[in-house]
Amino acid sequence: MYYTRRFLVHTAFLFLIAFIQKISCEDVLMEDMVTWINSQGGSFNKLEIRRSDLSNDSSPYGIFATEDIEVGEEILFIPSECYIKVSHPEDLTEKENEISQMERYFNNLCELSGNLGKEMNKGEESEYAPYIAYLKTLPTGQIPSTWSKEGKSALRDLIAGGKRDVVDYLENNAKTKCINNDFEEHMLALTIQRGFDTTLIPVWDMVNHANGEKVNTENDPMYENGGLVVRASKDIMKGDEIFASYDKCIDCKDTHHYWGTMEIMRDFGFVESYPHRYVFDTPEYIWFEVHEEGMDNELTVDWDDIEHVEITHEGLEFLEKFLKHVESSGSHIMDRHDIIPSHEYNVIYSFYMAAIMDLPLIIAEVREYLDNLNVDRKEENEELMHDEL
Repeated sequence: MYYTRRFLVHTAFLFLIAFIQKISCEDVLMEDMVTWINSQGGSFNKLEIRRSDLSNDSSPYGIFATEDIEVGEEILFIPSECYIKVSHPEDLTEKENEISQMERYFNNLCELSGNLGKEMNKGEESEYAPYIAYLKTLPTGQIPSTWSKEGKSALRDLIAGGKRDVVDYLENNAKTKCINNDFEEHMLALTIQRGFDTTLIPVWDMVNHANGEKVNTENDPMYENGGLVVRASKDIMKGDEIFASYDKCIDCKDTHHYWGTMEIMRDFGFVESYPHRYVFDTPEYIWFEVHEEGMDNELTVDWDDIEHVEITHEGLEFLEKFLKHVESSGSHIMDRHDIIPSHEYNVIYSFYMAAIMDLPLIIAEVREYLDNLNVDRKEENEELMHDEL
């Protein structure tokens, strides 16, 4: 019994040492990145990088305020010398067809991921060594295109009839362009998840995503002022997390016109907090946001933010069919939780719950709109008939 207790104590001690070593190593990586950025003329003001949940060492990293920060105060400056970037980015603003724009987008991503791969291979010899050391700690399989076979199949089944490219994004667009092996696939996935189309920006890519009231930063365009300048867009209290929008930013152009919650899941591997956005281009352009409002977090629907959104009965039928499919397939997918890796299952389940909460509200909004539209048209016709008489 004495030896058993001694063995258990010894084992617990070894686990504790391993845990402390892991935390210490992570802290050193974060400190090294900040020190490197400061050495290049950057700044990291009243901030710290740490796990979002201090009690869970597998929770995502975030950036948090170490002191109260006043609105307008500069909190972060990343010099452009710290960027890994594309040498001659292809212009994405030209008004050409969607395929051409997608080709240019992936041309940029392929070059950027290739540059990242070169720096990864250099390791400590890279001029971006502190950033590379951090990126090397990131696991594979973080976005749906690189999930397990079981996870891909489950998510593909869940959103069938909606958007298949959430799962098959790399397969459809980049498999023959710049992916020849698992390493190159991981580099491209990291570039999509952490990059800004033509640029990888250390530390800024650790600021977590939000839209709506949570966003507490504003920034200048990433190629102005010799680098990225980030300021507080509101007063930030000590301990608050720093948030920025991944799709409503100054460098995002009109991304939020065609990006939604499914695209966030596709490119970053998580289901965003409210507001949720749903964008479809078939059978017509459909765009809705679902917001949480008030102390009771009441869900409300907004679709007046985007021009040229015209919902018809065909659009309503599409939404109804999509919801019915999600509801019916979701229960079968939940039965597969034991064969789907846990982090993949959690993302799938989160989207399933979001969809069955949000889509009924959107559908009710569309029905009311179409009913009112029919009444208005009926009254207009009656007035015309009356005038003719």
